Amino acid sequence: EGFEKCRILNKAIAVAEGDYLIFTDGDCVPRKDLVSVHARLAEPGYLLSGGCIRLDAVASDRLERSDIVSEEAFERTWPLSLGTTPERKSYKLSLRRPWNTLFDLLTPTGATFNGHNASAWKADVVAVNGFNERMRYGGLDRELGERLINSGVKARQVRHRAIVLHLHHEKPYKNVEARAENDRIRAETRATRAVWTELGLDQWLADVG
Repeated sequence: EGFEKCRILNKAIAVAEGDYLIFTDGDCVPRKDLVSVHARLAEPGYLLSGGCIRLDAVASDRLERSDIVSEEAFERTWPLSLGTTPERKSYKLSLRRPWNTLFDLLTPTGATFNGHNASAWKADVVAVNGFNERMRYGGLDRELGERLINSGVKARQVRHRAIVLHLHHEKPYKNVEARAENDRIRAETRATRAVWTELGLDQWLADVG
């Protein structure tokens, strides 16, 4: 039925039984501590903003289950063994406590809600009516984060502690017109300090009962 990520996520949120929600994408490979990092750093009144390390086409094609289980894929030098170049942000793979915490505190990168690696309290997501189902690919997760922040939730950076690899792939669902409409919706959300979307999570919560 086309790109329906917002609807799928809202339906998943509606049936989620936990108080805390961790988000990632199907084109991402989490390091084994991803859930424990988000759980450990979860704090009322905050969302957590993680990032990703993007693998190129060669590394993505050659990634094997054994590389993940052994955690070799999470070593900064692993792409070199394949004859390809590590992504610029792969320095994050070398950081351990307390340096990864310090880098999160010092990074100039803004803490935003990134669908490939983010978390928030379910009650906070419900309060802003989840994802805006008018949106297609391009910034849909950021828009949710902007409404959460408008509602008073603060964003905390965890990009150097919560680690995922992002696989290279084609994106046939990218659409210039849809992206322009998404940008317009986000601009309106910021300008009006909106906290609610009309076409959102509440319709699926009603089904759950």
